[in-house]
Amino acid sequence: GMREMVFRNMTERAARLLAPALPAGARVLDAGCGTGYLRALCREADLPWQLTGIDAAAPMCRAALSGGLKAACADVTALPFSDCAFD
Repeated sequence: GMREMVFRNMTERAARLLAPALPAGARVLDAGCGTGYLRALCREADLPWQLTGIDAAAPMCRAALSGGLKAACADVTALPFSDCAFD
């Protein structure tokens, strides 16, 4: 629907803006990863980042995990990662 189209558009714009700034192998946190669309986008665009996703919604985490994204069910205000875990 419209909400998914807006989400995908925002994800695509963010990836285009970040691509020149992040080197190959950069550790990227996809906060609010949903079903893992950024992972699919990176594969299509050949962006060699190490992606980890988080989403507060358990069904979204399960979908992202089933799609091959390393993901955790977590709130963005309480990240389950150490400081400097991502570039």
